[in-house]
Amino acid sequence: MTLHGLQGVDYEERIDFARLRADRFRRCLDAMERHGLDALILGKPWNARYAAGFRNTYVAGKRGFSPTAIVIRESREIHLFTSNSNGVPPTVPLDHLHLPHWDPANTTASVKNVLGPVARGRIGVDAMSPVYAELFKREMPHAAFVDGEVAMREARAVKTHEEIECLKISLAVAEAGMYAVVSSLNPGVTERELVGVFGEAIARLGVTIPAVDGTFCVVPTSGDEISTRQWGQAPFRELVEDRPLAAGDLVALTSGALYLGYASDVGRTWQCGDEGVSPQRRDLHRRWAEVYEAMELACRPGNTGADVWRAAATVNPPSPMPLAHGIGLGFEPPVIGLDQGRELDQEWVMQPGMVLVLQPYVWREGVGGVFSKETILITEDGCRRLSNFPYGPLSG
Repeated sequence: MTLHGLQGVDYEERIDFARLRADRFRRCLDAMERHGLDALILGKPWNARYAAGFRNTYVAGKRGFSPTAIVIRESREIHLFTSNSNGVPPTVPLDHLHLPHWDPANTTASVKNVLGPVARGRIGVDAMSPVYAELFKREMPHAAFVDGEVAMREARAVKTHEEIECLKISLAVAEAGMYAVVSSLNPGVTERELVGVFGEAIARLGVTIPAVDGTFCVVPTSGDEISTRQWGQAPFRELVEDRPLAAGDLVALTSGALYLGYASDVGRTWQCGDEGVSPQRRDLHRRWAEVYEAMELACRPGNTGADVWRAAATVNPPSPMPLAHGIGLGFEPPVIGLDQGRELDQEWVMQPGMVLVLQPYVWREGVGGVFSKETILITEDGCRRLSNFPYGPLSG
């Protein structure tokens, strides 16, 4: 019996994992053809998983660049460097598995052997260390090595049907964890304990790795409260402490889960305890909602990241915190609203099938701030919200 998602059912089709792998591989090959790549050498685990469906279970000592997967376009072959067959999909033949080497020179020789005649072609590499750059050039002098990350980002930008279903499940798990957190948001609980509450809740659903460490921190009401990272005139804390919460504290809650490598990013701002919410805080949440709704309206095919930034800026001056980012097999481009300027945002053009997390932050001296997140899917005529978590006392 094949289980689809966290529970198998007989009344609907959920995730077809064979189609998930096939569609991702097809998008990878299509991107290679558009960029004129004869082969791809992939060292980043998320790229290897996307192209080959490979879950690398042994990563110690592999954080630097080392070839993990090789894709050959003409023959449609996938080769993997792994010490065993754990995490290898059945579509990859056993004779396409190669033992990794600690010595980069031996690894380079294996790569050259796998590539065969393609070792004289145009080869994309998603990352490159100086050692491998020199060895590849020496052992394959006729090859043209180019940036393969461009093709991989292009392939991964638009999500397939199965990828969107995986993201929905990841979101549901993370939101279940967030329900447990807000249920524990009582005076006296520490920020660090909230991290444990979230982790335990998602672990009960079979997810043992959160997408990020998470932020479960009291929002500063003054810039004088924080001496570390500040977003311009909008201070924000990201690292939890053993600080106990007090009644009435505004607490930023953000974290996510991983389901089959697909990440979620859930965020809300909640008030601790049963005290009534002040009009100033309700007004702050209304301002956040106005910023978010303006950004959501700008998220449509053909618009750019710069359009989203301008939409937010018409309602509230954006802080230097990123306003949005892509999500899929981890946190992905585009990252909208960075300090580099709007020229970079202008490069990100939205297409149907892209998935973004919108995360405006609104802050006011003496009141605090609201930092909440929504995950949206770009559709043919606009966008659709995928996240479902409520806003709590601030929105009442």
